[in-house]
Amino acid sequence: MMRFFSRFCGAAFLLAALGACSGGTGHGDVSADAANEVSPDAVVDGTPDVPDAAPTDGVVPSDTPPEADAPVELVERRFAFRAIFGLSMGANATLIAARHPGMFDVAGGQGGYLDYRYLGHLVRDRAFGGFCPMEQILANLDTIDEMDTPGFCGPVKASEPYEFDWDFNNFVYDFGPTEFSRSFYLDVFEGFMLLYGNFFSYNPDNPLLPPGVPLEWHQGTSDQQKCSQPYHVGKPFNFNKEYNPLGEYDLVTVCDGENPVGCKDGDPTRCGEDNPDYLKLAASYDPAYPHDRPLSFVLAVDYNGNGRRDYAEPIVVNSNERWDDVGADGCPNAREDGQGGCFADSVPHGDGVDVNGDDFDLLENRRGTEGNHLYEEGEPFEDLGLDGVSKDVSGVADHGEGNGTFDYNPNYLDAVAKDLHTYFADTPQDEVQAIDWEFDGGIRDPLSHLTSNLHLLVPFVERGNELRTYDDFAGRPGTLMPDTTCGGVMDFLGTFDWSARGIGKNVLIKYGDPNATPAMLEAGDGKHVGDGCQIVNRGVVGYAIASWRWPEPLVKKESSLQGRNVLATFYSSSLQDRRWFSITLPPGYDDADKADLSYPTVAFLTGHGMDVTSTSYTAILTSLFMAQGNLPRFILVAPDGQCCKRRLSTGQRLCGCLKIDNQWNCVDPTCQGPHESCSIEIVPGNDLDEECNKGNFYANQRVDRWGNTDASTYMRYEDGVIDLLDWVDQNFRTRAPATYQVPK
Repeated sequence: MMRFFSRFCGAAFLLAALGACSGGTGHGDVSADAANEVSPDAVVDGTPDVPDAAPTDGVVPSDTPPEADAPVELVERRFAFRAIFGLSMGANATLIAARHPGMFDVAGGQGGYLDYRYLGHLVRDRAFGGFCPMEQILANLDTIDEMDTPGFCGPVKASEPYEFDWDFNNFVYDFGPTEFSRSFYLDVFEGFMLLYGNFFSYNPDNPLLPPGVPLEWHQGTSDQQKCSQPYHVGKPFNFNKEYNPLGEYDLVTVCDGENPVGCKDGDPTRCGEDNPDYLKLAASYDPAYPHDRPLSFVLAVDYNGNGRRDYAEPIVVNSNERWDDVGADGCPNAREDGQGGCFADSVPHGDGVDVNGDDFDLLENRRGTEGNHLYEEGEPFEDLGLDGVSKDVSGVADHGEGNGTFDYNPNYLDAVAKDLHTYFADTPQDEVQAIDWEFDGGIRDPLSHLTSNLHLLVPFVERGNELRTYDDFAGRPGTLMPDTTCGGVMDFLGTFDWSARGIGKNVLIKYGDPNATPAMLEAGDGKHVGDGCQIVNRGVVGYAIASWRWPEPLVKKESSLQGRNVLATFYSSSLQDRRWFSITLPPGYDDADKADLSYPTVAFLTGHGMDVTSTSYTAILTSLFMAQGNLPRFILVAPDGQCCKRRLSTGQRLCGCLKIDNQWNCVDPTCQGPHESCSIEIVPGNDLDEECNKGNFYANQRVDRWGNTDASTYMRYEDGVIDLLDWVDQNFRTRAPATYQVPK
C-alpha cells in the first residue's frame, strides 16, 4: 500500500505547494503589516470566516456557531504547547494523548481504528466471515476448493453507513491511488493481535497462538514448512459450536497472502498493475495458487481431511459466548409489547416491527441495543464458554463456561478497556475537555474508518461534549468552507477562524463528494487517503487548528521558504535501542536574531508501512505556509512507525534501521550519544526480519510475531514516542507550558 501512497502523496503535496490545487475565491495572503508582527489576539488582517454549522446526521450533532456580537467569557487554561496527529495507523496519536493527560492541547485521528468494539465486530463477523452453515459446506465437499462453490456464502452485506461488503475470501479492495492488497489487510489485522492478544480464541499459555498450537512449533518451523505442512489441532481444542460441535474434524493452521494477481498460465496481459482487475485480485483468495504467508492467530476446520484450508472451509471464531442480540429488554421485535417488555412466547405479535424502539441505528438510534453487535445486560446467552460447546461434549470446560456471567475473550476485553471509546465514556470530563479533538474519515474508505469514528464518538456526544461535524473540507453546504473549493482551503489558512468559537472545539470531517464523478473516484475522492487535495487538507487543517489556537502565535511573512529538516536517531530507553526520527524546524529557527524564540511542537504519526522519510513532503508544505505567514510557526516531529528488526545472522535486535537509497542503514543499538557519534552499518535486507508487521501502531506490544511474551518489556513503541518528545524538549527550543486567559 505505502509504495503507492508515498509516490502519490508526495506528488500531491508538491503540486499543492506549487498552487496546482488552488482555486480559492478570495482572501489570499495576509497583509504585510499584520504578517510581520506577533499578536496574541489577532495576528492577521481581515474578518475571520465563520462556517455555517454542518447539518446534523443524527450521530454527532453540529452546534450553531455563536453570534458574532455575543459576549466572550474568559477562562483560565493551561497550555502544554504540544499537539499530536496521525494518519491511518498513526491515528493512535489520540490514544497517546488520552493516556498522557496534560501533555497535549490538541489531538487528531485521521482515519484509524480507535473503537475496538467496532473493530472486533468488523474482524470477527465480516472480514473473517461469509462462510455457509456447516451442513451446506458438507453437502458441497466435491467443490469445496472452487471459487464458485455453493458451499461458500459470502459476502457479509454492509449494515451500517460507510461500510462495504466483506468476507474472508474477498477482502474489500480499492481502485484509487492506494493499494489494498490481501497481505496489507492481514498485516493490519495480525498487528492488532500483537498489541492485545488473539481476538479469535483464548489461549492462557500464549496471547498470540490459538489453543493447541505449540509455541515450539511456531518458533521452530519456517514459513515455508508452515505452509507446506500445516499443524493439526484435535480434541479438546478443536470444538466450535457453529462448525465443529462434536469435535469430529481437525483444525489446521492457515496460510494466505498475495496471489500472483491473475497470472494464470503465464499470460502477461493478466499480470500485475496492468491488469484492470489487479486490485480486486490482490485482495481476494484464489485457491488455484499456493499461499506462503502463515496466519499465526487463526485455525480453519479441515472438513475434507486434506491437511489445509480450502476455499469454503471456515475460520474458527471462539471470541465470546453466544447470545441473542435482541437488546437490553431481552425481547426480539416479534415479542415486544411496546412498553419496553415482552409478550409471552405463546402470544403472537404483529409483523416484527420494533415497537419498543430499541433497534440500534448508528444515524437514527445510537442508544438502541438490539442488533448493535455488543452483549447487553438482559440479553439471553448460553453459558457454555467461548467455544459454545458444553463440557459434557468436549470433556473440558473452556474459558467462562458455567460461571453464570457472559464472557468475552479476555484479550478482546483488554483491548476494549484501553480504547478511545472507553476513554470517552469513563474518563472525568475535565480531563477529556482539556484536549481539543479532531477526527476525519473518508465516505469511501474501504477500511470503514469513518464508521469506526462515528461509533467512537457516540459516548463523547452522549456526555454533552461539543462536536461539530462537516461534510467535507469545502465546496458545498455543510462543509468546513462552503464558499471555496477544496484547493482553496490553503488560501484561507491565515485568515480563517480556526478557533473553538469559529468552527467548534471538537471537529469531525467526513471527506468525499457523495456525487463524485468516475474521474474523481479514480483520483481517490473519499477513499482511505483521499484525492490529492484531500490529502493536503487532512494534514494542514489539523496543523491550522492546533497552531492558531495556541496563545501568542508566532506569525511572520518572509521571502525565505526554508525550514531545516533533520533526519537522525536518538536513544530510547523504552525501546532499549536507537530510533530514527524526522524533525522540521520552522523558517528562521537558525537566524541569529531569533535565537531567543521558542516554538510549540506538533508530532505527526505516519500510516502503516511508512517510514520517517515519507514526511519530507509534509515538511516542505508546512515550511511554505509558515514562510508565507499562513500558519504560525511550530516544530514538526515525526517518529518512526516501522517495526524494529532482528538480524537473522546474529539474532541482534535493531530498532535504528532505515532504508535510505535502497540500503538499510542500521545504527549501533548500544550508542547512547549524539547521532553523529554513532556508527552506522549497511545491513542486507535479506538479513533482517521484523518483530511486528511493518507498522507498530505507535503502541506498546504484548507479544512479537514469534510469540515471545517477554517482548512486552522492550516493544514499547508508545513509550518511545514520549521518549522522543522529551528528547526534543531537551535539544531544541520548544515552548514551555504556561497558563493563559482564553475565550471559553
